[in-house]
Amino acid sequence: MFKFFKRIKEIKAVKEAARIEAINVRLADERAKHERLCAEFTAKETARLEAMRKESSEKWKQRFREECELQGKQVPAYMK
Repeated sequence: MFKFFKRIKEIKAVKEAARIEAINVRLADERAKHERLCAEFTAKETARLEAMRKESSEKWKQRFREECELQGKQVPAYMK
């Protein structure tokens, strides 16, 4: 009788271990997906911010060139 109960406990322990392993696998998959999405977002956001910075820089340079021309000054070579 004792062996019977011991065997039942072992079976329950194996089932619990399998359940925990399945949860760990699912969590690992979700973590990997989350990290991938974060990396994609970071790449897109970095590219977007870089494009905005470049556009802003070009607009500033254009206004500077226009101001120089209005005042009759020569535009510096590094601003062309």
